[in-house]
Amino acid sequence: PDDCAIHALHTTVSSPDQIQWVRHGCATAGIGCGECKQVLARNINDLLAEFRERRQQLAQTPDIVHDVLEAGRRVATELFDETLDCVRRAMGVHYYR
Repeated sequence: PDDCAIHALHTTVSSPDQIQWVRHGCATAGIGCGECKQVLARNINDLLAEFRERRQQLAQTPDIVHDVLEAGRRVATELFDETLDCVRRAMGVHYYR
């Protein structure tokens, strides 16, 4: 299990009991890779369920998504401009708009 990428994924999405089960089953050949991957897939799907539900909700209200993205764009542009002005001053580069 220490050299297995699937086990590494289990450590990020599976419960401690499941990780112990996978580790023991893998080390003793008590479970096969297919069974191990099925448990991992279920855990990933469970983890993503909330995000998928939220995405469906947002898909029904595209104006909200657009407004959030536009507000983020404005903030990012303002921060970018401030940072670029700071860099130009530090470098002694003058830029006129």
